[in-house]
Amino acid sequence: MRPATPRFHLDPHQREGAQNSDSGAQANGRNIMGRVFFRCPKTGEEFGSGFQAGPGDLRLLPAGAKINLRCRVCGVKHEFRFADARVDETEQNRPNR
Repeated sequence: MRPATPRFHLDPHQREGAQNSDSGAQANGRNIMGRVFFRCPKTGEEFGSGFQAGPGDLRLLPAGAKINLRCRVCGVKHEFRFADARVDETEQNRPNR
């Protein structure tokens, strides 16, 4: 049996044509995907990364998994660790379907 693979998608609010995942928990027959948030190392302020992930997807990544993104808080490119990210699955942070 193959190990589970995390699925990440660009938030449809950030890019046209992004597809939703078929992984994640179900709510009313729909997949629950939340927005992935990182914290700016310069200011400490949290920001939405433009990515979505399902419940538990971040735990499926290798321990040292990182991504380089331009920070939406300070505008500088930083290296972010997925171990420091969080997925917000609350209703107000779920992408519109």
